[in-house]
Amino acid sequence: MDFPFSSNVKDLSERVERDPAQENELCSSVLRYINQVLMEDDDLENKAFMIQDSTLDAAEKSLSEILIQKYPSFPNQHLPNEDTSSSSDDSITNSFSNCTNSRINAYNSAESAQISNLHKYNPKSFFPPTFRDTVPDLAIGDGGILDVEKNRLTLQLCKSKERILEVVEKDEGDFQESLVRGRKSLHREGSDLEDEMRSNKHFADCPHESFLREMFAKVSMSCDGNEANEENMESQQNESAKGSNVVLACTRKGAAKREAVDMRSLLIQCMESVANNDHRRANSLLKQIRSRSSPSGDGSQRLAHYFSNSLEARLLGTGSLQNKVLSGVSAISLSNADVLKAHKLCLSSFPFMETSYFFSAQSIMDLAQKADAIHIIHFGIVYGLHWPPLIQRLSTRPGGPPKLRITGIDLPVVGFRLGSRVKETGRRLANYCKRFSVPFQYNGFEQNWETVSVEELGIEKGEVLVVNCSFQLMYLLDDTLMEHSPRDAVLSLFRRINPDMFIHSIVNAAYNSPFFISRFREALFHYSALFDMFEANVPRENEERMLFEREILGNEILGIIACEGLERVRRPETYKQWQIRTQRARFKQLPLSQGIMKTVKAKVKNCYHKDFFVDEASNWLLEGWRGRVFYALSCWKPT
Repeated sequence: MDFPFSSNVKDLSERVERDPAQENELCSSVLRYINQVLMEDDDLENKAFMIQDSTLDAAEKSLSEILIQKYPSFPNQHLPNEDTSSSSDDSITNSFSNCTNSRINAYNSAESAQISNLHKYNPKSFFPPTFRDTVPDLAIGDGGILDVEKNRLTLQLCKSKERILEVVEKDEGDFQESLVRGRKSLHREGSDLEDEMRSNKHFADCPHESFLREMFAKVSMSCDGNEANEENMESQQNESAKGSNVVLACTRKGAAKREAVDMRSLLIQCMESVANNDHRRANSLLKQIRSRSSPSGDGSQRLAHYFSNSLEARLLGTGSLQNKVLSGVSAISLSNADVLKAHKLCLSSFPFMETSYFFSAQSIMDLAQKADAIHIIHFGIVYGLHWPPLIQRLSTRPGGPPKLRITGIDLPVVGFRLGSRVKETGRRLANYCKRFSVPFQYNGFEQNWETVSVEELGIEKGEVLVVNCSFQLMYLLDDTLMEHSPRDAVLSLFRRINPDMFIHSIVNAAYNSPFFISRFREALFHYSALFDMFEANVPRENEERMLFEREILGNEILGIIACEGLERVRRPETYKQWQIRTQRARFKQLPLSQGIMKTVKAKVKNCYHKDFFVDEASNWLLEGWRGRVFYALSCWKPT
């Protein structure tokens, strides 16, 4: 099937000029889809909390009865449903005693929980398998726990209760003293305020010398030129104030820029010391960097924080272990809601995701204007956020929507049940298609892509076939590690599928070198631009930004800097390298739609920060920040 880009450029331009709100609807459809998923997750979490609360209420009641029998000497302990009302005169004392009881109850609950845990678990299970044999075997008591551990734990908790009682008594005395100090400070503040008022009165009686000079100048003006002179003076004062503000802003901007350059210089010096195994100099530089970096500071400080962590891990030789642990912990601890909120932040603050979704949807719409069936094979579907805009637009196609089939293929993810995420994505897309009355069929599975066969994809005759791969090919191994690269194998698979169109979206970066020094420099420049972009577009205290930087960017930097060989999983290439590789796999590049380019450029110019840019090179749509290209998109067809 021929690719009908050229015949539709004029029609697309007319549609955009006639109804620009339609293109805004593409972005809002994704945001609504994310909000719907978040609401579903909240409902599931609320149901889980209701079950937990009912269980905890029963446990709390039984635990309170046990605590009263075990510790009858503790004052003012009550069952959850017992009346604890008191007179208004003793409200402060009662609130303080309630605070005391909560501390004691917390320690008693901790004791019960930890001792019961000793019944359930063997302490040796907390050690890695390679170290379990080195842990000494201790005698097991009749109760099925380690008696030695139980006695030690009980002793520690008793000592903790004694300490907390001492702290409580001290807090009570400090609380009463603070009331007295508060009254004294109140009187002191009143006297200070009177003194300040007297000093202000004295200052009002003695005007400043500059004020006198200004008044003298005004009086000495001639009557005829009085008004004009006043206007000139005011304009001069305003101009001088504006000039001083501009100078101050430029000074601050220049200082921040110099600080960022100095930080990068320190990081490069530290990298050289790490590469040379100069531990003394590297530790000294790390100390300097840490004193000037922070995960909650400005962009350069956050960049330095995560790069210094990675350099330290490489210096200590723990980068591989940390990368495995953090990858597993992030996969387990980060809920779908957290990841989707991060996607929502990127969608609302940066143009890249919206551009990618629009590029895919419009390319397919142009390709399959009159098709009865469309089959999209999406390698790396993840949450399926690409397809709500397409589904919404297919629903309004003249003549009715076609049958839509999506085959979603993900790489296996650590911490998730095999196939659970990709199947959940299919369920949500099916609900979305039902809402817009689009016939839909879905097949999803997780598998290493180079092992997928064409027969598993269920390709049927008469359907427009599209292969989409968005920013995921960088996770496949390349030629630097093995002779037969999985990247070439996957591109060969795409060629055997023989799609009508292959939508190719890549992360454009050059930090895939097997040599540490050159890889570090490229990664530093790439992530400097990313952190600078976050600093200019998202508030520093934004929780989603901090989550994204910590759990995603921080882990990426650790893997790039501190890991080598197979353990370095993120391996991007530039769009020029991908162009050569894709042509070698016997694909030919399709012309870039000028209608898409016009729409994307207008959207980025009108709706985002002025330093975002969209450009075209060798039939690739390039997008980035302040001259650095982050992403590249193009369309291909088998030769």
